[in-house]
Order: sequence, then structure tokens, then C-alpha cells
Amino acid sequence: MMICEESRCTGCGCCAGVCPVQCIAIKENEFGELHPVVDEGRCVSCGLCQQSCPANNRPEYRAPRLCFAAWSKDAHQRNTSASGGLAAAFSAEILEKGGAVFGVRYGENLTPIHACAKTAEEAEAFKGSKYVQSSAGVCFDKVRSECESGVPVLFVGTPCQVDGLNHFLRKSYDNLITVDLICHGTPPAALLRAHLRGRLGERAGEVTAVSFRGEDGYRLKAWSEHGILYERPSAEDPYFLGFMQGLYHRECCYQCVYARPERVTDVTIGDFWGLGKETPFPHETEKVSVALVNTEKGEAFFESCRSRLEAVPRAIGEAVAGNAQLRAPSKGSEGRQAFRENFLQAGFEKAFRRSPIFGEWKKMRRLARVSRLAARMPDGLKRTLKRAWKRG
Repeated sequence: MMICEESRCTGCGCCAGVCPVQCIAIKENEFGELHPVVDEGRCVSCGLCQQSCPANNRPEYRAPRLCFAAWSKDAHQRNTSASGGLAAAFSAEILEKGGAVFGVRYGENLTPIHACAKTAEEAEAFKGSKYVQSSAGVCFDKVRSECESGVPVLFVGTPCQVDGLNHFLRKSYDNLITVDLICHGTPPAALLRAHLRGRLGERAGEVTAVSFRGEDGYRLKAWSEHGILYERPSAEDPYFLGFMQGLYHRECCYQCVYARPERVTDVTIGDFWGLGKETPFPHETEKVSVALVNTEKGEAFFESCRSRLEAVPRAIGEAVAGNAQLRAPSKGSEGRQAFRENFLQAGFEKAFRRSPIFGEWKKMRRLARVSRLAARMPDGLKRTLKRAWKRG
């Protein structure tokens, strides 16, 4: 039974959640992507999975009402977040009111999963960009349960995950705030695990946490309980570079119906790229988030968080102009299909070396080595070499 076209499936998990006989499981395919698997022997052909699937329904878009350049006033929140700390500030507001926050943390074997937090300590695990797809549907029942209990509920995810939740719930809740992250694309977590195994060997089993962004910029870091096991700048790390170049997202990411100014959530957040390019911005632009407020409910919630935020009104068009994923889906890298085939045959490292961006990776590594070498040179030697370079 085909629930939707495989190339349009986002792996949101809505179909499994709505199945009345629980005959649908969300499992990794051979490439590691999340897809539904139907137990045909138990299926009663009710059609609810197909009717509920977001890929079979046009999204209910909402044009943004307001736009802000914003960041958390809490220095710890801002410093430990990937961008301006808005998700952390939103979470703090919900938790202070005795509510529940749903976000992404790493589970066993570096598997990213959506989970529920009811304390600030639990919500800490949600911080930081996770450039892999999480399993969102596992918590949809819990979201509904918390909504039914009447407590404030915050759900943060990619737009396709939020749309999946909306179709699962099949009704709106006044106490539910949905926030989507401006998404670049979602590779399967299996690729990251395979990459770390290639770099760390048996020690990859010791990795307990991974980060892609921090106070020192875009860097892939893998930690164990005893410290950092692996660290590379984004341009020097094969997985990170492949992600940025669109080498191995899900097929649906390259035709994403959510990559547009209109959104399917109450609030949209992300980096405010292009801030101040046309209209001056009289503040530091490092670690500043964009917040698109899309609904009346989202506006009321954002206002309730204002004491936690610095928020400067900006033109919606400025945010759209600066962020490509608010205009169109990510572009796929040349050779991505070949990468998939090579990955299945030879693993991540060899597949990457056979990809078109391997040459760019080698070039970036050489430039980085030269830069590091130059940084260690005495100033006198630097000046001598500079003069010699100018003389030719």
C-alpha cells in the first residue's frame, strides 16, 4: 500500500499516528531515511493514513503578520544556542507557566528524537542545530495528551514536522504554540553516524553528543563523557560540507512545499541573514534571529515573551530577501544520486571521495593548512614574505 509518493514523503510520522489498528511503523530505509512501512496483513484499508498525510493535502499557508530581529536577553541562553536563543526564551516562558515543551534531543546511538521537557534542565538538550532528521511522530500522542490537559504547550520542529502534527491532531488547540525552524534540508542520521565511524573507528561508540554551531562558529564537534573526540570547521568536514552543498537531503527537501514566505506555524525562527544590508541595523548582528509572527495566537505568545527578548521590528521582505529557504527549496548537488549508490556499496567516506564536491573539500583543507601555518609565523617573516610576493 502506498500512502503517498515516496519522493514527497517527509517522514513526519502522521500516518503511523492516525492508524486505528497501528499497522504502520516509521523505519529507516537502506539509506537511513525515515519512511512508513505498512503491515498489509493487519491493514483494514480505512484510508485514514492517506487522507491525513500532509503530502496529499495542500498546506494551510499563513502570510507573516510581523517580522522582528530578535535575541534573548539571557546571555547564557544566547551563548549556548545556535542563533539568538529565541527557542530557549520561548521554552522558558512555557515552562514558567507549568507547560510542556517539545523539541529535539539525541537518543541512543546518536538518534535524534522529538521529546517532551517539563523542566529547564530537560529543555537544555534541545539547544543547538542538529543537521539531521529527527523522529517527530513518536511524540504526537504526547503532544495531544498535554494539549488536552490544558497546560501551555510549545512544539518546535521543521515546517513539515509541524504540518504532520497539525494533520495528526485534526483540530486546533488554543494552548498549543507551534514554531518552525527555517530549514535547509534533512539528511538521515545514519549518514552522520557512518561519517563518525569512518573518522573515529571504534571510539565512535563513545560519542554522546554532537554540535554543528557554537561560540567559535560553524564546526562539527563530537563529544564523549570525557571530552571532544572529533572537531573540524564546516568547510573541512566532509559531512558538514556535503550538508551545506545539498548532497544528501531527502528527495522531498529539493521540492519542499514549505520553502516560501507563507508558513504553516504560529511563529517561524532562524538566522536573520542579510540583516542591515539595505536598511541600517543599529545593533550587533552576530547571533541575531529572525522571528516571523504568522498568526494572532503567535503574536499574543510573542508579546508574552517580550520581557525575555530584545526585538526590533523589521520589514518582512528583508527577512525573505536574506534567507534563500524562505523563497525556494535547497538545490541538490550534482552527483547526489551517485552518492546514494556509492554510499550503499562502499560507505560514507568512499562515497564522499567519489562526489563532485570532494575537490572543493581538498582545496579548503589546503587553504586551512596554509592559514594555520601563516598564523604561527613570526611577524617579521610574514612581512618579508609579503614583500617578496609583491615583488613577484
